[in-house]
Amino acid sequence: MLRERLLALPADATYFELLGVAPAEASSMMQLTAARRAVALAVHPDRDPSPAAAALMAQANRAFDVLSRTDSMKRYLAELRSTHTECGACQGRGKRAKQRGFKAVDYADCSVCKGSGFLRKRPK
Repeated sequence: MLRERLLALPADATYFELLGVAPAEASSMMQLTAARRAVALAVHPDRDPSPAAAALMAQANRAFDVLSRTDSMKRYLAELRSTHTECGACQGRGKRAKQRGFKAVDYADCSVCKGSGFLRKRPK
Protein backbone atom coordinates (compact mmCIF):
# COMPACT_ATOMS: atom_id res chain seq x y z
CA MET A 1 0.00 0.00 0.00
CA LEU A 2 2.81 2.44 0.86
CA ARG A 3 4.69 1.41 -2.27
CA GLU A 4 1.68 2.22 -4.45
CA ARG A 5 1.28 5.62 -2.75
CA LEU A 6 4.95 6.41 -3.35
CA LEU A 7 4.84 5.36 -6.99
CA ALA A 8 1.70 7.48 -7.55
CA LEU A 9 3.33 10.67 -6.24
CA PRO A 10 3.78 13.46 -8.78
CA ALA A 11 7.29 14.31 -9.93
CA ASP A 12 7.24 17.59 -8.01
CA ALA A 13 6.09 16.09 -4.70
CA THR A 14 7.29 17.86 -1.58
CA TYR A 15 9.60 16.16 0.88
CA PHE A 16 6.71 16.07 3.35
CA GLU A 17 4.55 14.18 0.85
CA LEU A 18 7.39 11.82 0.01
CA LEU A 19 8.08 10.84 3.62
CA GLY A 20 4.44 11.06 4.64
CA VAL A 21 5.02 13.40 7.59
CA ALA A 22 3.27 16.64 8.41
CA PRO A 23 5.34 19.82 8.71
CA ALA A 24 4.38 19.98 12.38
CA GLU A 25 5.96 16.53 12.91
CA ALA A 26 9.04 17.18 10.80
CA SER A 27 10.94 18.66 13.73
CA SER A 28 10.78 15.32 15.55
CA MET A 29 13.75 13.16 14.66
CA MET A 30 11.83 10.03 15.73
CA GLN A 31 9.02 10.79 13.25
CA LEU A 32 11.48 11.45 10.43
CA THR A 33 13.48 8.31 11.14
CA ALA A 34 10.34 6.17 11.30
CA ALA A 35 9.06 7.66 8.03
CA ARG A 36 12.38 7.09 6.28
CA ARG A 37 12.52 3.50 7.53
CA ALA A 38 8.98 2.84 6.26
CA VAL A 39 9.89 4.20 2.83
CA ALA A 40 13.08 2.13 2.80
CA LEU A 41 11.16 -1.03 3.62
CA ALA A 42 8.75 -0.33 0.77
CA VAL A 43 11.10 0.73 -2.04
CA HIS A 44 14.67 -0.19 -1.14
CA PRO A 45 16.60 -1.32 -4.25
CA ASP A 46 17.49 -4.62 -2.54
CA ARG A 47 13.77 -5.43 -2.26
CA ASP A 48 12.57 -3.86 -5.50
CA PRO A 49 15.02 -3.85 -8.44
CA SER A 50 13.00 -1.38 -10.55
CA PRO A 51 14.62 1.95 -11.50
CA ALA A 52 11.65 3.83 -10.01
CA ALA A 53 12.35 2.27 -6.61
CA ALA A 54 15.99 3.35 -6.70
CA ALA A 55 14.97 6.90 -7.61
CA LEU A 56 12.39 7.01 -4.81
CA MET A 57 14.93 5.76 -2.29
CA ALA A 58 17.40 8.43 -3.37
CA GLN A 59 14.68 11.09 -3.01
CA ALA A 60 13.73 9.78 0.44
CA ASN A 61 17.36 9.94 1.56
CA ARG A 62 17.64 13.50 0.28
CA ALA A 63 14.35 14.45 1.99
CA PHE A 64 15.58 13.00 5.29
CA ASP A 65 18.91 14.83 5.00
CA VAL A 66 17.19 18.16 4.36
CA LEU A 67 14.43 17.83 6.97
CA SER A 68 16.63 16.43 9.73
CA ARG A 69 18.78 19.58 9.94
CA THR A 70 17.13 22.74 11.21
CA ASP A 71 18.97 25.20 8.97
CA SER A 72 18.36 23.24 5.78
CA MET A 73 14.70 22.68 6.71
CA LYS A 74 14.20 26.44 7.14
CA ARG A 75 15.73 27.06 3.71
CA TYR A 76 13.56 24.33 2.18
CA LEU A 77 10.39 25.77 3.74
CA ALA A 78 11.24 29.24 2.42
CA GLU A 79 11.77 27.79 -1.06
CA LEU A 80 8.59 25.73 -0.79
CA ARG A 81 6.51 28.79 0.09
CA SER A 82 7.55 30.40 -3.20
CA THR A 83 6.01 27.57 -5.26
CA HIS A 84 3.26 26.39 -2.89
CA THR A 85 0.72 27.99 -0.60
CA GLU A 86 0.03 26.92 2.94
CA CYS A 87 -3.15 24.95 3.32
CA GLY A 88 -5.87 27.22 4.70
CA ALA A 89 -7.67 24.41 6.47
CA CYS A 90 -4.74 23.39 8.70
CA GLN A 91 -2.64 26.61 8.48
CA GLY A 92 0.30 24.67 7.03
CA ARG A 93 0.59 22.23 9.93
CA GLY A 94 -0.68 19.19 8.04
CA LYS A 95 -2.82 18.19 11.03
CA ARG A 96 -6.33 19.25 12.01
CA ALA A 97 -7.89 19.04 15.44
CA LYS A 98 -11.01 16.94 15.77
CA GLN A 99 -13.04 17.63 18.87
CA ARG A 100 -13.99 14.50 20.79
CA GLY A 101 -16.30 15.23 23.68
CA PHE A 102 -15.85 18.40 25.71
CA LYS A 103 -12.11 18.42 26.31
CA ALA A 104 -10.53 15.60 24.34
CA VAL A 105 -8.94 16.71 21.10
CA ASP A 106 -7.71 14.26 18.50
CA TYR A 107 -5.37 15.25 15.66
CA ALA A 108 -5.62 13.69 12.22
CA ASP A 109 -4.09 14.38 8.81
CA CYS A 110 -5.70 17.30 7.02
CA SER A 111 -8.09 16.05 4.34
CA VAL A 112 -7.51 19.08 2.11
CA CYS A 113 -3.72 18.88 1.73
CA LYS A 114 -3.51 15.17 2.70
CA GLY A 115 -1.14 15.92 5.55
CA SER A 116 1.54 17.78 3.59
CA GLY A 117 0.55 21.25 4.84
CA PHE A 118 1.00 22.82 1.38
CA LEU A 119 -0.97 23.13 -1.82
CA ARG A 120 0.57 23.76 -5.23
CA LYS A 121 -0.02 27.26 -6.55
CA ARG A 122 -2.28 27.33 -9.55
CA PRO A 123 -0.83 28.88 -12.69
CA LYS A 124 -2.45 32.19 -13.61
